[in-house]
Amino acid sequence: MNQSDKKYLKNLLTRDPRLAVEKLKDHLASLPQMLEKVNEIESQQESLLEGTMSQGERENRQGELNESILQIIDRVAIDEADGTQIIGHPKYKWILFELIALGALALGGILALVFGQLYVPALILLVLALVLVFVLGKPIKGYLKNQQTIIERGKKYYQNLERFPERTKVLIEGDSWFNDHHTQDVADYLGEHFNVYSFAETGSKMRGILQDNDFRKLVNIEQPQVVLLSAGGTELFEKYLKEIVKTTADESDFFTSYYTGFKRDITQLYKEALEDLGMKCQKIIVSGYDYMVHKQGTVHQLLVKRGFTKPEAVKTKLIDDLNESISEVVAQYANAHYLDLRGTLTDQNEWADELHPNAKGFAKVAAKFKSKIDEY
Repeated sequence: MNQSDKKYLKNLLTRDPRLAVEKLKDHLASLPQMLEKVNEIESQQESLLEGTMSQGERENRQGELNESILQIIDRVAIDEADGTQIIGHPKYKWILFELIALGALALGGILALVFGQLYVPALILLVLALVLVFVLGKPIKGYLKNQQTIIERGKKYYQNLERFPERTKVLIEGDSWFNDHHTQDVADYLGEHFNVYSFAETGSKMRGILQDNDFRKLVNIEQPQVVLLSAGGTELFEKYLKEIVKTTADESDFFTSYYTGFKRDITQLYKEALEDLGMKCQKIIVSGYDYMVHKQGTVHQLLVKRGFTKPEAVKTKLIDDLNESISEVVAQYANAHYLDLRGTLTDQNEWADELHPNAKGFAKVAAKFKSKIDEY
């Protein structure tokens, strides 16, 4: 489905929802699971006509069905450039242009003030610019590095498709375990055996990973044999750890009520991702993380500071809960498979820090992924 089809179906939906459903089904011949959902919606539309509900109730229910149809249209639709190469996130070039333009504007403003002998305003603008660079410099640098890595990997992927057309196609979405800025990571090692394209980003949150429309578009176009997914580590151990762990140590109950909501989000986001991606590829391999071996680092320090006498028990519980949540969701989908990485890296020499393996560790993790992929 291209953008013209998408626009047509959305307009038709406002005029004739039943006809819109009929037309939508024409695009779903190769997507049986999505077609089944549309058939269910169609049945519910029929029941609205036969039911005894009031006009207001009928309109509200039809509105809910229309929202479901819109979501399906958005999931199925891809760019009109169907079959073309996607190298990096399309929005990256615009963001880079905006950053360059903002820098040039600031520099131009400072120079204009200096030439006008307005030295105090020029100094104030310079200080503000430096503060902005200090505050945003690190995340901007990380973002640019992520995007540049994705672009380089995209180019290599398409080159390898021509060189090794017989290789299995593997597309990856995840975080720093698949895009480490300091050493060879899992994606690099897998690229020695398969045609690999990793859209992973260091520091990416699970919503950014599991709801990445550009990645879904890529999967739709490339139709890979295997997709690798991993998410949740950034929130669990970096962004929201302070909110998840109780401020005062409780050796029998480690976590706040926030943690319950977090686990619920993990389950829901993975369900949505697997339902969508499962219709666009043959196999999905989902993984969590291994146990943390290092007894130094921000996670360990926070737990000690809050009075936990056995911080390893808290870290182990976090890892186990994440893996169990993932495995329970994956078990509901026939073409999704859970890969347990726990116990893979037991030596501190296989870790770069508390959260990230080094090259030796990533090689061992990649070997487990390779074995799983080779099963297919």
